[in-house]
Amino acid sequence: MDLVFTVLVLEFSGTEHPRAYGIQPEISPLTCPAHPHLRNDRPIVLSGRRIPALCVYSGAVFRYGGTVPRIVEFLDQLTTFLARHIIWYRTRRLFEVTPSGEVRLHYAPRPGELIMDSEPRFHSHPLFRIRAEPVRFWKGYWPGTQAPQGSREHLRTIAPADECWCWSGRPYGECHRPLDEDLSSKLRSALSA
Repeated sequence: MDLVFTVLVLEFSGTEHPRAYGIQPEISPLTCPAHPHLRNDRPIVLSGRRIPALCVYSGAVFRYGGTVPRIVEFLDQLTTFLARHIIWYRTRRLFEVTPSGEVRLHYAPRPGELIMDSEPRFHSHPLFRIRAEPVRFWKGYWPGTQAPQGSREHLRTIAPADECWCWSGRPYGECHRPLDEDLSSKLRSALSA
């Protein structure tokens, strides 16, 4: 597809895993609405813009082997992420929800067509709003399996001794498991009330 990416990779000492950021082209909610694999909880600010980390892997799914340097394995995972990102990007379709609740295809790129990062929003200023904007959403194909998401799924699929999903490199039981248990308990209480 003749795409070139500039990514910023941060490597940390200790157990914390490396992080990557899509700089050029920017990979963020602004440029890629509804991207399924961004870590908004691990952003950087670059030239005044908030850029989320790329969710290259989950500690719950991927384990570093230890036979080669960790950064080499991370770069391998990053390359796979970028290939999946290209597939998702090329298969995205923009859907619109009509007032009656029907979902209609609003935009699908033709083969070879230059794909815009997001739909133009010339009328976003309140003075230019004539009518309510339609509800629209992007959907594309992300190849491969997805890591478990959410407190209930983390508790169900990650053993306390397994690595935490958050990239800290620490065991789940010593990292996010207590928080996930608390959130899951609060959710159960709210649903039963």
